[in-house]
Amino acid sequence: MVPTTLKRVVVCVVLMALMLAVSGCGVKQSEYDAKVAEVKTQAEKSTKVEEKLSQLQKDLDVAKSEIDKSKQAKKKDAEARTKALEQENAGLKDQVKTLEQENAGLKANAEKMASELGKNIAAVKNAEARIKTLEQENADLRKKANAKPLDFLKKKT
Repeated sequence: MVPTTLKRVVVCVVLMALMLAVSGCGVKQSEYDAKVAEVKTQAEKSTKVEEKLSQLQKDLDVAKSEIDKSKQAKKKDAEARTKALEQENAGLKDQVKTLEQENAGLKANAEKMASELGKNIAAVKNAEARIKTLEQENADLRKKANAKPLDFLKKKT
């Protein structure tokens, strides 16, 4: 049922393929061997390059891992230092607040003492003035006491 022309074409193609196969397709054995050796050499070089590339990729992965570990360690260290500094800062703020309160108390006390000192100075000045007055009166009384009795009478007359 297959047409005969088709049968003839198929038979011709098969015969030509057989003839080419028998003749070796026109490629010399030495050229073939040289090409095979070149392909093997290139394959070996490619394998070595792939191995080096694989090793470099592993080294890169190790380096990235070490960098990540270092970053994490530095991050933890920075967080710990930040926390410690924040605690120290809070403590210093408390100390400042306490010192400000103490300073306010001392200032009030100093103002009170200054006021009392002013009062004491005024009292001392008053006492000094009173002492001068009393000394003057005392001196006058001594003069009168040492005066001759007749002088006293002379003054009355």
